Amino acid sequence: MRKSTAAIAALVMAMGCGDDGDTTFSSGIAAERPLTSLSDAEARDLCIAVGNEANDVFRSIDVCTFLGLVFSEGDVASCNETANACRMGETPADPFELDDPVVECMNTSAAEVAGCDATVAEFEACVNEALGQLEAFAAAVSCANAATDVGLPDEPFTGAACRALGDECLMIVEDDMPVAPPMP
Repeated sequence: MRKSTAAIAALVMAMGCGDDGDTTFSSGIAAERPLTSLSDAEARDLCIAVGNEANDVFRSIDVCTFLGLVFSEGDVASCNETANACRMGETPADPFELDDPVVECMNTSAAEVAGCDATVAEFEACVNEALGQLEAFAAAVSCANAATDVGLPDEPFTGAACRALGDECLMIVEDDMPVAPPMP
């Protein structure tokens, strides 16, 4: 990973699809139900569940190693030096200052899914693709990878399951799922 606006923007703006991780997201809502049949409370609960899953993956990223990668200019020694210096200082408990899904989803309603005829299972498949890609990225956050591109795609939500949702439904996933934490 190189220190550049493009590399930073890739992390902050893109979390693509491709089921590369271990997460199997399940909302607990019957898989065959169309999203259009959800109540306001169910739509809000689905939004919160997606946000919580994404935040769990973000929290697994070692923020000091991440910063080492961002500022290393592709050099393993520089990455290690930056990461170690970060660890010597105080690292906040929530360095990415992740949004609370309960607060972020407070105003979510069934009206937001009214134009989407996908089922809960189809929605969950896209979420799982996106979470899998993020998990693969989180696993690659290592100074050993300083000289390589860790493989974030240029466009978010482009896997087969996400594309199958169609634009109207995909907007729901993109709105509900935080695509990346803010820069620490």
